[in-house]
Amino acid sequence: MPRENCLIGIDVGTSVVKAVAFDRSGREICVHDCPMPLRHPQPLWVEQDLQQLWKCVKTALANVVGQLAKKQRSIDSVGVTSTGDGTFLMTRAGEPIRGGMLWCDGRAGKIVERMHADGTADAAFKRCGTSVFTGSQAAQLTWL
Repeated sequence: MPRENCLIGIDVGTSVVKAVAFDRSGREICVHDCPMPLRHPQPLWVEQDLQQLWKCVKTALANVVGQLAKKQRSIDSVGVTSTGDGTFLMTRAGEPIRGGMLWCDGRAGKIVERMHADGTADAAFKRCGTSVFTGSQAAQLTWL
């Protein structure tokens, strides 16, 4: 009997990493999630340990793949989604340089105020269609 094909989605969210397998009709076959703790090293700061984040992705995916193997299902494709903004700095070798700064991190507040006051935020929006806010890379990289 041929193996039935399925699709896997991985959601690397703000507080949970989840892997889910679906059949071709969209019905959930199996799921595994891994809570991802947020760090608050100072007021307004929100970070993730990127080594722990990668570990959660691998754990969730391995669990779902293992469940699919037991069900004799084959995988056609894998899709990944993540939080929209933030700054995750890595070395060329793929090692984290520091904790990941999330979209909800507020440490760049004064920089954002300045960027809006001096017109930088408007110019950035006109050029790339992205708003400048405390969780955007423009603000976070300026802060760094």
